[in-house]
Amino acid sequence: MSKIAIIIVFLVTSWNIILAQDSISARDIVQRYIEAIGGFDKIESVHSLEKIETESYRGQQSIINIKARIDGYFLLEKNAPLDQAKAIVKEGEGVNITPEGIFSMSPVQVVRYQEDAGIFPEFFYLKNDYPLSFHGIYNLDGETPCYEIGIMLPDSNIIFKEYNVKSGLLELVVNKNQRTRILDYKEVGGIKFPSKYKLNQLTVTNDSITINPDLDEKSFNWNTAADLALIGRWEAELENPEGQSQIFYLEFQSNRGGREGVGVSVKEKFEEAGFMQQSIVGWAIQDDSIKLQYYNPQNRKLWTKYLVIEERKEDRIIGYMSDPELDEKFGAKPVALTFKKVK
Repeated sequence: MSKIAIIIVFLVTSWNIILAQDSISARDIVQRYIEAIGGFDKIESVHSLEKIETESYRGQQSIINIKARIDGYFLLEKNAPLDQAKAIVKEGEGVNITPEGIFSMSPVQVVRYQEDAGIFPEFFYLKNDYPLSFHGIYNLDGETPCYEIGIMLPDSNIIFKEYNVKSGLLELVVNKNQRTRILDYKEVGGIKFPSKYKLNQLTVTNDSITINPDLDEKSFNWNTAADLALIGRWEAELENPEGQSQIFYLEFQSNRGGREGVGVSVKEKFEEAGFMQQSIVGWAIQDDSIKLQYYNPQNRKLWTKYLVIEERKEDRIIGYMSDPELDEKFGAKPVALTFKKVK
């Protein structure tokens, strides 16, 4: 080919890329992706999904089980050789379950998992009118032309995604320190799903996908009947040296959050002592105690106390508060309290 012909081809190609960049929007790219994986009709027919994946790193494998319903119910369960963990979201609340305990999710975490519960994030972006921006055409890995777009999340963080110019399929997702490079797709029920991808240094392969499984609410429960009976506010009354009624209270929430605090009853009006309040980030019923966990933002550490139960009935708990480390250090003697459920 002559030099003139090469120059002409280069100019035409460059002009086509410029035209493509001028004539396509981020929304167009997302819609094109949805069509590429199966189309809007197919995607709108998916109401629930279950998939099992294998995560491999340096010869070790973890099994990931994901269950999702588009009405915001989501479960991710990870079983690794030395670690098991769950993340569950339902009805606008969420918990992280680890060997250390059950912890309430932050609102930002809940929203992130609700996006995953949408099963197809791109459809979620369009449906909820997320801000999208088109950044141009780039050669991924030096050889695959891709459209790059940015998606602004409700917490103002931005995810970057690259879609194959030729096929329309998603190739790359970059979110903060997480890089997901999709390596292959497979078709299930007329819809293309990523079947293999690199998540930073991990290799993830899809073992199975089930479209529209029957996932009832029990599939997403993190509270047992005994847990649910505990949820609410419990108060124990003591007389302080001034003759006032001092109220010690515990609040247990269904999302495993809660509060502990002290107040006084003055002229039959309860007043909380603000400096005596603490947030409970996780709680769990054990054989003869309720494990309470708190977070110290200064040390960035969890610490644990227990409500040791001597007697428990439907509306009453008799027991005492124990912080094992402090009890041993200062030789503290427990004071028995009678907690009554007030709501």
